[in-house]
Amino acid sequence: MHDNIFSMTVSESKLYIRTELAELYSKNETESFISIIFEDALNYSRNRHLAYPELGILSDNILIVKTITERLKQFEPIQYIIGHTEFFGLKFFVNTHTLIPRPETEELVDLIIREHKQKNAVNILDIGTGSGCIACALAANLPSAFVSALDKSVDALAVAEQNFNHNRVKIRIIQEDILNYNLLNFNDLKFDIVVSNPPYICESEKALMHANVLNYEPESALFVSDQNPLIFYDAISDFALKYLNDAGKLYFEINEAYSFDILKMLFSKKFKNCTLYNDINGKHRIVTAEK
Repeated sequence: MHDNIFSMTVSESKLYIRTELAELYSKNETESFISIIFEDALNYSRNRHLAYPELGILSDNILIVKTITERLKQFEPIQYIIGHTEFFGLKFFVNTHTLIPRPETEELVDLIIREHKQKNAVNILDIGTGSGCIACALAANLPSAFVSALDKSVDALAVAEQNFNHNRVKIRIIQEDILNYNLLNFNDLKFDIVVSNPPYICESEKALMHANVLNYEPESALFVSDQNPLIFYDAISDFALKYLNDAGKLYFEINEAYSFDILKMLFSKKFKNCTLYNDINGKHRIVTAEK
C-alpha cells in the first residue's frame, strides 16, 4: 500500500478496510461495510467502485474511509456513523436517541399491511415509535390509514418527525409515556390497530449483547428489569382494552423467552384470537390479539 494517502486507489482502500477490521468482524460484515462506505459515504455507484478498482481516491475521501474504519473498530454501528439506514424500502435517519430498525420488525409491518390493505380509513397507533419506522412504513403502504406515533422521548420524536417529513407521510406525533396510560386521555378517539415494539430485553441478558448495541443504542428503548419483564406489554394491553375499537387488533414484537407469558396475559385480559408468529429465523417474534 502506498504511504502517500493521496495516491490510494479504490482497491487499496478496500484492502485497508479489510485489514483493519479482519480481527473484529466477519468477512460478510466487512464487505457490507465496504459497500456502505463507498456507496453512502463516498457517493460512488456500485458499478463504479466494483468496475474501476484502480481509480484514485481524493485525499478528502481517504480521510472519510479512515475515520469510518476507526469508528467501526470501536464497534459503533455503521448506521449511526452514516446517519441513516433502510427499512421496508424506505430511508430512515437514525442516531443514538433511536434504535436501529431490525429486519424482524419488517415482518411485523408486513403482517399488518397484508391483513389491512383492503380496508379503508384504518386508525393506527404505534407505541414507542423511536425512529418512526413502523408508523412510517405503515403510512406509506396503507395510504388511506390515519397513523399516530407515540413516544416518551422528545429526542426520538425529533428523529421520527424528520423521517416522516423525508418519506412524505402525514403522521400525528404524541409525546407521552405509555406506562402512564391511565393518565392519558384520547377523548373519544378509538384505534383499529395498536402496534408496539417495546423494550423487551431483560437486564440479565446484557451479557449476551454485542458491544455495538450495548455501547451505542439507547438503553431505555432496549431493556426492562428482570423483576417485571412484561411491564410494557401489560400497560399497552390495558391501554388497548380502553382505546381499541371492538374487533380492533393488537400487534406486538416480543422477546421469544416470554412468548407464552404474553399470550397468557392477553388471554387473562379477555383478548380473543391470540396468535403467535415465528420470524424468518424460526424464533417466536410476533403476537397478535383482538379485542
